[in-house]
Amino acid sequence: MRLDPLTHLPNRVAFNETLDAALRRLALSGEEFAVLLLDLDRFKDVNDQFGHPAGDEFLVQVASRLQRCTRAAEHVARIGGDEFALVMANLARPEDALEIAERFVAAFTEPFQIEGRQIAGATSVGIVLAPRDGNTALDIMKNADTALYRAKKAGPGTVCFFEQADDRLSRDRKALQSDLEGAIARNELFLVFQPFLDLGTNRITGLEALLRWQHPSRGLVPPSEFIPIAEETGLIHEIGEWVIRRACASVAEWPEDIRVAVNFSAAQFHNTGILQTIVQALADAKIAPHRLEIEITESMLLSKYGSAATVLNALLELGVTVALDDFGTGFSSLTNLRKLPFSRIKIDQSFIRDMLVQPDCAALVKSVIGLARDLRIGVVAEGVETADQLECLRQISCDEVQGYLISRPVSANGVLALLDTRKYRATYAA
Repeated sequence: MRLDPLTHLPNRVAFNETLDAALRRLALSGEEFAVLLLDLDRFKDVNDQFGHPAGDEFLVQVASRLQRCTRAAEHVARIGGDEFALVMANLARPEDALEIAERFVAAFTEPFQIEGRQIAGATSVGIVLAPRDGNTALDIMKNADTALYRAKKAGPGTVCFFEQADDRLSRDRKALQSDLEGAIARNELFLVFQPFLDLGTNRITGLEALLRWQHPSRGLVPPSEFIPIAEETGLIHEIGEWVIRRACASVAEWPEDIRVAVNFSAAQFHNTGILQTIVQALADAKIAPHRLEIEITESMLLSKYGSAATVLNALLELGVTVALDDFGTGFSSLTNLRKLPFSRIKIDQSFIRDMLVQPDCAALVKSVIGLARDLRIGVVAEGVETADQLECLRQISCDEVQGYLISRPVSANGVLALLDTRKYRATYAA
């Protein structure tokens, strides 16, 4: 059985045979070749939104377009769910492989007609050259996968050749992933907390929990490095649950009028078990639901709008508050505010930073605060670093501020000292 029953392209078995034959020719006569590895960028969305029959039809049409891009004797193979590959024999120059890869990308320019709908598609391509990038099937496919990973990271429609530096990055990343798997058990993760200051009362009203990882040999690993790994591997669910539990346990030790805010990633937000996790964490810590705030970004709402609204509404029914983080940097702010039940919005620090030097930023911040007031939504200004910014925000009636001027993130032990609000009354009184 060497044909894929759905697309009628060669399957993984046939592809492996073609690759082995190319490796034999390389060993015998030095004939160079390339392997192109493709991954569809939106296949999962097609399946989720329109169902599996539409997904199958999408794959059939993709297969047909890809096959038209190759040289006469060469066949694209379907080697996985939405992964395709091509062995380009007798490669005269790397540009020939690039040309085919760019044809593959261009094949997705026109939308696909499926069940009366127009569906957009895109692909990313990783390219390896043999013998430069390997002379065994294992090395070639591993390196093709690494090149494809970098292409996908750069965005839909990207083509990347394998580079030696990728291999080091890939090994480093795998080591980090392996270490992250045991980080909770080894007690390497911890939370720090950055406060929100209420400008009306000059009191701290809550703190945002920020995740940190103290690696035994690498030192402090920034969240920007380990959170993407956690999301890709599914570790984010275990880590996210740990953060919620730890944040709830922490807020239980603080005065009852103080809330804790926890950032959610898209992967967590679309996990059906998340509501149960939150209910359990609140019950175990014996805290009122309104003392937990979930922060989500606008970009998280764009992928699966329906389920986002469902989960948001369920959270609000629980009594948990929900904040829209990085407001102003997404694509559909006003639509989201109208349709989705947010308790609070956080104006992104890029607007606050430029507020005093760029009139358009000041106008935007003022408009957002006015709009939020009309909608009865609270506003937090992020990234407040100067007294002038604070004074400006006070004048335009911003509700709360957060940033280094108020306090850098502090350890769990430092929170109670920080909550001695006399310090804030003295420093930031109007």
